[in-house]
Amino acid sequence: MADKSALDTQVGWGHYKDFPIQPVEFSLVNNLNAAQHSMLKYLVRDKADDDLAKAAHFAELWDEVDRKHHALECACLEKRWTWGLPVIRIVDFVRENQLSDEIAEIMTLFLVTPSRQRIAQAREKIIGLAAQRGVRDECH
Repeated sequence: MADKSALDTQVGWGHYKDFPIQPVEFSLVNNLNAAQHSMLKYLVRDKADDDLAKAAHFAELWDEVDRKHHALECACLEKRWTWGLPVIRIVDFVRENQLSDEIAEIMTLFLVTPSRQRIAQAREKIIGLAAQRGVRDECH
């Protein structure tokens, strides 16, 4: 019997393993930081009422930590593309996982040339998306 892929296994809930490109795969290949990965996984999972609030909260955490430690400098996918390092493109991730254009736009804000302003814009778009879906206002 062949060994089962770790990507085909999920401990607990099965909400990621059915994605053609899982958030963890995208994050590891693209060397995302913890905040970027968490924002991504909660955006694409979007199963519970608080998933979008969690994504917005990680944007806040990232901003706060950056203000304290200047962490934005190593979180730019654009540098990896320029350097020719392996990446999974956002457009491929969105297409393969059948995500909305809104999610693609938010991902672009916090993954391509992130700045405090772009992270704040991503957070506001996440809050707006949550409001459209009638999610309680836990994002503030």
